[in-house]
Parts: sequence; C-alpha cells; structure tokens
Amino acid sequence: MFDRVVHADWSMAPGGRFAAGAERRGSVWSVDAPQPVGASEAFLDRLHCPGEPVLAGFDFPIGVPMAWGERSGLRDFRELLDVIGTPPWHAFGEVCERPQDISLRRPFFPYRNHPRPTASMLVDGLGVPDMESLLRRCERPGPGRKRASALFWTMGPAQVGKAALTGWKEILRPSRHAARIWPFDGPLDRLAWTPGLVIAETYPADALPTLRISRPTTFSKGRQSERMALVPAIVERLRAGLGSRRVTLTARAERALEEGFGRDPGGDAFDAFIGLLAMIATLETGPTAGASEIDACWEGAILGR
Repeated sequence: MFDRVVHADWSMAPGGRFAAGAERRGSVWSVDAPQPVGASEAFLDRLHCPGEPVLAGFDFPIGVPMAWGERSGLRDFRELLDVIGTPPWHAFGEVCERPQDISLRRPFFPYRNHPRPTASMLVDGLGVPDMESLLRRCERPGPGRKRASALFWTMGPAQVGKAALTGWKEILRPSRHAARIWPFDGPLDRLAWTPGLVIAETYPADALPTLRISRPTTFSKGRQSERMALVPAIVERLRAGLGSRRVTLTARAERALEEGFGRDPGGDAFDAFIGLLAMIATLETGPTAGASEIDACWEGAILGR
C-alpha cells in the first residue's frame, strides 16, 4: 500500500501550480494543506522517498490516442517519451501555426486562434476519420462523466495539449527512468507495494462525484464563496472516512478548507486538495477504471475513471 499520496494541479504557468499531500499512518490518512509547487526539479526530488511507495497524481494527460500511436512507427508511449526532442522527433512539441504544418511527428494544433482554425484541419492533417478517434478511451463521455478535450487540439479554455507538453517536459521525461508510470509499468495494486515513486494521471473535474459530493450546476471553482459553500459536504464526507481508513487534517489544512482556500481566482489549490481526497478514496475502494479503458501501451488511463 502507498505510504504517501500527492496530488498536483499542474497548470502551464508555474505560479498556478499547487500540490497537496497525505501520509498513511496505520488506519489513518493525515492530509496536509495544498502548497505552491515551486521549481519542478526540486518538487520531483521531494517526491522521491527511498524505501517508501509514493503515488503522485498530475492533472495532465499521460498517454496518447491509439489512432495516433499505431501510426507513429514507435513501440509505445514510453518510447515516445524517450525520443521527443531528438531527430526525427525534434519538432514534436512545437504547436503548429498552419494546417500544412500538421503531421504525425508534429500533431499539436493550433498555436493561436487565427486564421480561424477548425478541428477538421487537425483531422485531415493527421489522416484520422474524425475528432472522436483522437480521444483516448478514458477521455470519452460515460455515465456521470463528461467528455474530455482531445490531446492534440490546443485551442479553447478546456484544451489540455499545451499543459501535457509542459508536464511531459518537466515531469515525465526527467523522471521516466527513476519513476514508474501507471499503467504503463504495471497494475496499480502491484506498484503500490513496491518502494519508489509512481506517477498517475488524474482528472480533478471527477473528484466531487468520486467523493459522492453533489456538484452545484453553476459551481465555479474560481469563486471563494462557492468553494466555501462546499465545505460542509466535504467535512461530512471526511468524518465518514474514505474506505476502511479515517482521514484527519493538519491544522493548516483545516484552516485552508474553512477559508475556501483563500482568494485563489484559479481554484488551483482547491483542485489540488479535492483531487488528493479523490485519489485516496479511489485507492481505498479500488480503481474504478474498467479493464476496457486501461491501455498500457499507448492511451494509459485516468485514476478513478
């Protein structure tokens, strides 16, 4: 079983990155308040605890759509992490400005909303049937969950492509030989009992349903008043425990929760905290992603989906 769990809300801008952590002490999880991540290199160093199984969740895509992977000529997502930035994959992380620049080795588009980029341009450039084929199975809509944004489409407030490129550059590639990446390096129940760092993908938008907390229809995580309105439900859920273990909060975690995580306009600290609770709940009750949605070659999986 993991001794420590960390959840990081990993925005493109370093100033908007927060992480919350919890330690397992027998039958109790002790949860601390979210803190700014700081330099990614130092953050990775803090995650490595010799002799301890540590699970770190990040809210950027970890994997690529099967439709792209099978045509890439590479063996799997692990090999992609190795070759990014090297010929002939040196331009992989450069977002295309023009439709004619799109290719299998440069699949991210568009760089900016001009001149009127369309999804069909990306579909045609990559030679796939439609945008649906550019979704990983774990990103597709299902009962109680929304459709996620396609990895390679980099326009709009819901886009995740640029965050993925940042996360792969600053987290996955530097740690790919020292850490294990779920599910590419094995099932979670096996990784949980082996000392070392395990990295997994999370989706904070699923956190409240995972915790069985009703999400108001008009809820905005960027409004402190609306975050504070959820505090009673969160406290009640924590008092009930997550699975077979109780959950306690450190003094500063209690203060952060009571204050709705302060005047955080992006809701990043809230996402780090609520995502951590959802990770713990998932570990205690068993990952809910079905076997058909876990692909350990290309697509990966989202913890709890």
